[in-house]
Amino acid sequence: MDMSLYWQAAIDNLWWLIPACLVLSLFKSSWFKNHFLTKLMSGFKLSKDKYTALHNVRLEINGNEIFFKHIYFSAFGIFVVQTREMKGWIYADKNKAEWTQKLYTKTNQFDSPLAQCLKESKMLADWLMVSPKFIKPIVQFSGDCVFKTDMPDNVVKGLKSFDYIKTFTKEDLPAKKLEEIQEKISAAQISLR
Repeated sequence: MDMSLYWQAAIDNLWWLIPACLVLSLFKSSWFKNHFLTKLMSGFKLSKDKYTALHNVRLEINGNEIFFKHIYFSAFGIFVVQTREMKGWIYADKNKAEWTQKLYTKTNQFDSPLAQCLKESKMLADWLMVSPKFIKPIVQFSGDCVFKTDMPDNVVKGLKSFDYIKTFTKEDLPAKKLEEIQEKISAAQISLR
């Protein structure tokens, strides 16, 4: 019995499994969830005439390198988004320096992403010479995580960051100042290595 005929028949009928597995793994990747999907959805969820975006922004401010996954500019404020890819249960207190991740039987402490985002937002405001009230920090979690404690409004899961951004309706920043800020950030970006 010639097995090569069976192998050839299997390959002819199941060749599509390899590309399908590759596409599925892409959809489950953190790059797709954190970057591509957020970037794609920002065009649908935020009006292009009211918001402009920069992605993967790396700046050096006072000798410190800071990174924002997304920055959205509008007359309503400058929204800086930090992302975290996590699984499991997340326990947090906005006033604590460490938060807790529980994944099956493991418990891990991690630095508060909110504290980090607030600190970097303050540094950005000082560098831009604007009031910190114009910088709106957001922490966006993706992945299979569940918040087990109440989170502040600016700590969100998935694409809810856009809903949070849209809660700001008071125009605080004049168009000229907003354009200056965006140009300064764009000009000062450090290229990603």
